[in-house]
Amino acid sequence: MMGDIWFNAIKIIEDERLVKEGEPVEVKRSWFDRLFSWPWEPWIATETFIPMVPDDGIYQFEGDTFIMHPKTAKLVRERMRMEDWH
Repeated sequence: MMGDIWFNAIKIIEDERLVKEGEPVEVKRSWFDRLFSWPWEPWIATETFIPMVPDDGIYQFEGDTFIMHPKTAKLVRERMRMEDWH
């Protein structure tokens, strides 16, 4: 869900769909999954899971409008408050 936030003279659009692939993680498969999966491959004990993590990029849309993930927007707003940015 997208949200618009005005911070000083900058419009920040938060979009939680801005994600990227994280580091692959090896996960052990359960015996149930190994025995009852299709195609049947019980000898494969692990599978690779690629988690989706927030994108830390800041994308300029139009003039003073920026699009970013909500977690990135939170960090940017905190940083701007710390530096007393106007």
